[in-house]
Formats: sequence, structure tokens, C-alpha cells
Amino acid sequence: MKNDGRYMVDNFGIDMNKIKIIILGPLAFLIILLVPLSVMDIQARGGLGILIWMALWWTSGNISVLTSSPPVR
Repeated sequence: MKNDGRYMVDNFGIDMNKIKIIILGPLAFLIILLVPLSVMDIQARGGLGILIWMALWWTSGNISVLTSSPPVR
């Protein structure tokens, strides 16, 4: 059994490019949150990280806006 992206696409219908973008969002959040910036406090870095995370997911089209937005009544 091969362990590469082509195998996953052929046998399971999983697009590895979509998986990369989905993983890149939380990774960008963690990098922004953990890199010490003297001009921003932790809350501001967290907000910026979530903004970039959601922007990556929404602009890529891999995750719909309805899936990643808060519930509205």
C-alpha cells in the first residue's frame, strides 16, 4: 500500500490540496499566537490568528462560511 497523496485521492476521494489548506489554518493560528510580538498582547494575537485562519478556510472554498461561523438564531 502506497502512502502518498495520489493513493488517497484514487481510493478515498480525498484531495490532498484541500487537506493542506485545512491544516494550514490552525497552524497559522498557532504560529501567530506563539510567536512573541512586543507590539501585540496575547488577546490581539489570538484575534489575528483566528482572522487569518477563517480567511484561509473561506477564501479557499474548502470549508463553507456556514460551517465555520457561529450559530445564529
